[in-house]
Amino acid sequence: MGTKWSAEIEQPRAMKLIIEHDAPAGFYLRAYERSKCTHDYLQDTWDAAVSQAEEEFGVPAKKWRQIPA
Repeated sequence: MGTKWSAEIEQPRAMKLIIEHDAPAGFYLRAYERSKCTHDYLQDTWDAAVSQAEEEFGVPAKKWRQIPA
């Protein structure tokens, strides 16, 4: 796996979201509640993963921070 980004939300429930680049597959968007993966999606592009996170979980693009892989 490659580069990772994370974002956290508190409402409506506390969740940590991770986007991870996996060439050539794409960008995995995963959501965690209490360290358990509750959602797992694969998108073709970074923008598509960020858009899905915003639509489904209300995470704005500015909340994403790159983390060590």
